Amino acid sequence: MMPQCAYRRRRQGGFALIAVLWVVVVASLILVGVQKGSQVELAAAYGELSGVQAQWMARAGVERAISQLHAESALGGCDSMRNEWFDNKEAFNIDLSLGVCCVLAPLPAGPAAPTATAPARRYRFGPTDLASLVNVNTADENQLFRLGGLTGAQINAILDWRDPNDNGRPGGAKQDYYDSLPYSYLMRNGSLKTVGELRLVKGIDFQTFYGQDANGDVLPDRYWTTLAGLQPATTNDTRQTMGIGDRLTVHSFEPNLDAAGQKRVNVNSVDADTLKQRYNFSDALAQGFVSHTTSHAPSSPGAGPGGPGASSAAGRSSTDTRSSPGGGPSSGGGAGGTPGGPEGAKPSGGRFGSLFELLDVQPAQQGQAQANSSSGQSGKVDRIDIDWLAQHWDELTLTDDQRLPGRINVNTAAPDILMTLPDMAEAEMDAICQRRDGPKGPFLSVGELYISKTLSQDRFKSVAERVCVRSGAFEVRSIATTRLGVRRQIVAIVDRTAKPASILYWYQGE
Repeated sequence: MMPQCAYRRRRQGGFALIAVLWVVVVASLILVGVQKGSQVELAAAYGELSGVQAQWMARAGVERAISQLHAESALGGCDSMRNEWFDNKEAFNIDLSLGVCCVLAPLPAGPAAPTATAPARRYRFGPTDLASLVNVNTADENQLFRLGGLTGAQINAILDWRDPNDNGRPGGAKQDYYDSLPYSYLMRNGSLKTVGELRLVKGIDFQTFYGQDANGDVLPDRYWTTLAGLQPATTNDTRQTMGIGDRLTVHSFEPNLDAAGQKRVNVNSVDADTLKQRYNFSDALAQGFVSHTTSHAPSSPGAGPGGPGASSAAGRSSTDTRSSPGGGPSSGGGAGGTPGGPEGAKPSGGRFGSLFELLDVQPAQQGQAQANSSSGQSGKVDRIDIDWLAQHWDELTLTDDQRLPGRINVNTAAPDILMTLPDMAEAEMDAICQRRDGPKGPFLSVGELYISKTLSQDRFKSVAERVCVRSGAFEVRSIATTRLGVRRQIVAIVDRTAKPASILYWYQGE
């Protein structure tokens, strides 16, 4: 029989063993917890590092696009779909050691797009020429209606949002409506600062603005949101998947410079000597030009002080099958009106409100002595006709402003954007696309629309002061993804005319 003291020692030893085992188990659990915590922290650190890497990769894409835009602006000429910046996978699909960075933009839809050879392809590699979009701050109600995707009430709400008065349009909204909302806010009553501001306007819902591209990567989402919930993407057509947010801008402008990058001649301040030396005007025509007053009526409908956009629905071409819907935007701009042509209203105290008024200039009447001295001026320009005006269109301007906002680039705009121009018919839009994409394209000046017989004289007068061939502002949408799958996106609006380039808008996110 075991002695009692020995039994007691063995029992105490057993308790000690159990205690040691418990200590080992607890220590192991603590060690596992510490290890797991370290792994989580390490993963978070890697994620944070990848996020920083992706952000700077996206920044590199922006800088690459700015460099390309500057390089081509130095060449002069025009901006078109044939420029290296427009669709250049080698330059804008950048494979880095840490991941991939792409500069993407929607591919203009339609048969005239030279790169639309693969039906499944809905994007291109490069920045977006903002002059290929409709400027919501300068567009009138007819242009917004012809854009498509907006009802009459939505258009009136946009016009009410941007005009400075308190008179509402049918179906629109002024401050009293926004005050009545559960979370009220002030309306702009002025020009929009960003396109995204449209989401604050009455009636501009999620689907209207975003279409099927809610994440802004210019690709239709696999599932897109409607009021009924998530719906699978239903089409490969970019025009159907894009909302109005992808077809509107607030930053587009044409630099007020000629093809050589020189300041244009302001017809409202030019002197007779300049006209005679630069354009070979006769003495009588130069004097008549300078003395011409604003009492002369505009030479063509829709090309007067208010610009082509001021024309009413009654002024549309008989070939235009589009018409404003019942209950739609009020013609003539409604209460408070809308901005006029791209160069604004007729300058205070100026002589010309439209370049087409130059066609009304008559040589000054001269005395007998002056007539005798002028009789020997053979070869001088003694009248301004539409051919002379079209030839010199790119050299002339109505203002000394550096930017002419809202003009649409006929070389880069998609067919549906060209169709928003005043009196534009499908046959004329097709003629523009065929000419710019053919062997004789692109257009090097606006005057070529008439000189090349692409547009008739009447149609040229309707659109010339609404279009351009060179652009000053571009949107760069740079999307970067690291090897770990971390994604960052930067959207930058770049003013290419500034040296160095100026950033007008900057957004970065996932």
